[in-house]
Order: sequence, then C-alpha cells, then structure tokens
Amino acid sequence: FDPVAEAGKHSIPAEPSGRTAQQALSEYAARPGARIVFLTGATGHVGAYILHALAHSAAVGAVVCLVRAKDPDSGLGRLRDAWAKRKLLRAERADGALFDAKVSCVCGEVS
Repeated sequence: FDPVAEAGKHSIPAEPSGRTAQQALSEYAARPGARIVFLTGATGHVGAYILHALAHSAAVGAVVCLVRAKDPDSGLGRLRDAWAKRKLLRAERADGALFDAKVSCVCGEVS
C-alpha cells in the first residue's frame, strides 16, 4: 500500500497550512524510517490518548485521522478539543507543535 499514491487518486481538501494531503504525505514519506499511521476514533476517550502517544513517537512521521467533520479545519478542531478536554495539550512538552507537525485530518465516516 502506497499512501502517497492513494492520496493522489482522491480529491482531498487542503490542510489549513495550504498543503494538500498528498503533499503532506509525500513530505512524511520522505523521512527515513518514518511511519504513517491511519487512525479512526481519535476524538474519543481512548483514541485521544492513542493519538497523543503516536504524535510523541519518534518512529511515527505522521498520523492521519478519520474524523466526522464538514471540512479538515473542523476535524482538526475536534481533535484539538479532544486533547484539551483530557489536558494533553501542555506547552512544556511542545504538544501543540507536535500536533501541528504530525497530525492531519481526512473527513469521513466508517459506517
């Protein structure tokens, strides 16, 4: 499975930074040894902690989360809210910077 090629087959809206999902995945895939993780349920209680752990992992270059939202900005907002609700956004650990660098969102639903 090639996530970069797969992202190129679909029309996925750009992230707030202006990058498309394919550009973001290409950047992450270029990192030696970095893994790209696709995560569902990241706005839930357990999922928020899993996402937090993946963002802090040196072996993970990117986490792409499937989120029920109308657009990627709303989806990223839901993910940030899930971290804030559980007090996982702590400045001394640079959680916000890790979130911005590693987490991206694809809008959709698994049902």
